Amino acid sequence: MSTRSRIGISQEDGSVKSIYCHYDGYPDGVGQILIENYTSPVEVMNLINKGDLSSLHSQEHFADRGETDVDAVVTPENEYVSYTGDCWGRYAYLYKDGEWLVQMVGNDDDFEFSKQFTPVQSAISEYQEKVY
Repeated sequence: MSTRSRIGISQEDGSVKSIYCHYDGYPDGVGQILIENYTSPVEVMNLINKGDLSSLHSQEHFADRGETDVDAVVTPENEYVSYTGDCWGRYAYLYKDGEWLVQMVGNDDDFEFSKQFTPVQSAISEYQEKVY
């Protein structure tokens, strides 16, 4: 089973440019990879410009398999989390002001990061504390 997510970057006009990621979307999966490997706006945009992907870990982009309609999409920032849910995503990642943030889609009273964007490292700690 997959844990879907979206990976986005905040744009100057208040929008978010994002891609879909099919596997390992939980904070200590995609979140950990993002904070360890995508630490500048240039690196983040290079990732996003490649389009939707199956796995961030393996860097398997759908376009590499010949799939179409897999380009990044742009949404208003205030609609980004709900758009993530519309794409069956459970986690919305956002690179903003030099920091990775995450928000769980849907309210889950067990997790603070289900209520608002939270730094990924804090979400990883909270997730590991409550899940493992």
